[in-house]
Amino acid sequence: MFDIAFSELVVIGLVALLILGPKRLPEMARTAGRWMAGLRRFIDNVKQEVDREVRSEDLQAFRKLQDELNDTRELLRKSGADTLDSLSKLQVNPEPAATAASASEPAPSALTAPVKKKTRSRAKTATKKHGERKAKR
Repeated sequence: MFDIAFSELVVIGLVALLILGPKRLPEMARTAGRWMAGLRRFIDNVKQEVDREVRSEDLQAFRKLQDELNDTRELLRKSGADTLDSLSKLQVNPEPAATAASASEPAPSALTAPVKKKTRSRAKTATKKHGERKAKR
C-alpha cells in the first residue's frame, strides 16, 4: 500500500527503540496497533454505509423501471386484445370488406391500355406553333 520495504521498517524500528527505549516501545506499539485497527474499522464501516446507500438507490431505480415495464406490458396486452377483437369482427363479416376492396380496384382494361408516346419535343412544337402564327399574319 505504501510501498515500504522490510529494510525501511527495520530502520524505523531501530530509531523508535533508541528514542523510546526498551520499556516504552512495546506499549507504544500496542497503542499504534489499536489506532490502526480502529481506523480500519472506521473505513470499513464507511464503505459498508456507502454500499448500502448505492444499493438502495439502485433498488429504487430498478423498482421504478419495473413499474414502468409492467405498465407498458399491460398497455401492450390491452392494445393487442383490442386488435384481436377488431380482427375477429372483420372475419365475421368478410363480404362487405371484399366488395369494398373490389370497388376500389381499377378496371383491368385501364391497366392494360397502351400508353401513347409523344414524339415531338417541346422546342420543336413551340417552333412549329410560332411559324404557324407568322403565316397567319
